[in-house]
Amino acid sequence: MSNNKEPLDNIQITFENAQFQSIYNQKAKLELEHILSKIMEIYDFNAGAVYLENGATPGIFELITARGFSQKYLEDVNKIFMGMGFSGTAAELRQVRVSEDAANDIRFIRKKYKENIKAFIAIPVISPEKVLGIIDLGSFKKRNFSTKEIEALSLTGNLLGSYIHSSYHLWKIQKKETEAKHLYSLGKEIIGFEDINAICLVTLEECRVLMKADGAFVIFEKGILPDKRILSTGIALDSLTEEVTDYLTGEFSQGDHIAVKKSGDNNILSSFFKKNQIERFYCIKLTVSDKTLGILGVTRCNPHYTSFDLGLFKRIAWHLSLAISKYFFLKQSKSIAILEEQNRISRELHDSLAQQLLAMLHHIEYIHRTCKNELNDHQLSHIQSLMSIIEMTYTDVREAIFGLRVTKMNDETSFEDAIRKYISRFQTEADIELITDISIKLQLPFFTKIQLLRIIQEALTNIRKHSKADKAKIDISSIGNSLKIHISDNGIGFDMNTVTDGYGLSVMKERADDIGATIAITSKKNQGTSINLVLDNILEVKI
Repeated sequence: MSNNKEPLDNIQITFENAQFQSIYNQKAKLELEHILSKIMEIYDFNAGAVYLENGATPGIFELITARGFSQKYLEDVNKIFMGMGFSGTAAELRQVRVSEDAANDIRFIRKKYKENIKAFIAIPVISPEKVLGIIDLGSFKKRNFSTKEIEALSLTGNLLGSYIHSSYHLWKIQKKETEAKHLYSLGKEIIGFEDINAICLVTLEECRVLMKADGAFVIFEKGILPDKRILSTGIALDSLTEEVTDYLTGEFSQGDHIAVKKSGDNNILSSFFKKNQIERFYCIKLTVSDKTLGILGVTRCNPHYTSFDLGLFKRIAWHLSLAISKYFFLKQSKSIAILEEQNRISRELHDSLAQQLLAMLHHIEYIHRTCKNELNDHQLSHIQSLMSIIEMTYTDVREAIFGLRVTKMNDETSFEDAIRKYISRFQTEADIELITDISIKLQLPFFTKIQLLRIIQEALTNIRKHSKADKAKIDISSIGNSLKIHISDNGIGFDMNTVTDGYGLSVMKERADDIGATIAITSKKNQGTSINLVLDNILEVKI
């Protein structure tokens, strides 16, 4: 595929002219018919036709309007003469062609169709930059053209070319203004979303509108989101197979954007191009702070784009990257806010409810100790029940405080330091021997650190509350860009076939899914419980 890949900046640009041509043909056909009629009337011609260049195929001229020539005649002129396009310089084209000096093409047509055209002249329509088209004029009587007539007709071709050229640039300015407004609206809309799916799907739909693309897609690198996720519009999701996404992400070893052409070779993308009737991919990196988040791509059956379209593509990618950056920032801010609120609640519980319950317990114990000889059995029973209730409530509150309290972390706090601080506090609170083996060489993203800490916290809380274990073990290690966590205990365990996911187990699984980790929980009655978590493809990036 190396021969089919090229930077977007180097792509041959022709589509914009074709796009203008289509609009211009519809808008100005009546004007051209009026201009042709006036030329024929002033210079006494019996037939005339205007051909303009097809923007998508330079050098090929298409019939726009005609009077006096038969349909068959026009078709053959277009095929034999105009369809081949002009060769030569603009100066050569200014040499007006008349029937006596015309090449074999005109003689052939006149002989074959007997149009009775005795004189024929072809005027090039010239803009300041290039030949835009041809005006054919025919007369039923033999005539010689004066120098003034030739100069006037040549000037007419130049004026018409300047008119078309000016119309094109005016259209281009209006197009830029319109699309700039669309782009501003897109940026304003997606930056307001707090859901990454909404951000991407709106962007993809706008890619199809603004870029006039057949399909658009986003591929996120694994580690940025839980998996190498594909969001797509206009292309069947099953078409973007893992092979296709791996190939595209692999092509970005150098540069920020690529175009991948359709190829007849038997390669990974051949079936994809054929199935979706695609001629070319246009792909651009999504980056934040020089870190690659993924790829934004569009496809077209028509492979041509303009320099403005490709610039627009880059600006759409910039808006999308900015919105993704904001999404991660808000996600991190919410995580910090939740942690701060949890710590605040734990302090409130500790300073108020826990202290009040402890005071109540002391008072009840004092009454029980000093007055038990004066109370009957019924009264003593109620006091002892009340003591038991307060003691259990106090224990539950202490558990809640410990569960809510989280080691303070920021982007600079290492995951290993945070874990060791939490384990130290756990060992002072729980009557369980905890064996640790921790070796982490990765600098994890903030949100990943929080979720992993919460999973470990939930696992140790379950051991303390439910396992009746006296020993537990936690191993944490990193190899390359992968992290492994193993937590086990020697407690009573549970039957995996009968137990349903409790709140703690389901929350651990949800947290693992949020960061793209896999978690396995195994247990047997009287044989303890084991938790294994694996997180691969960690991106050491701070977003």
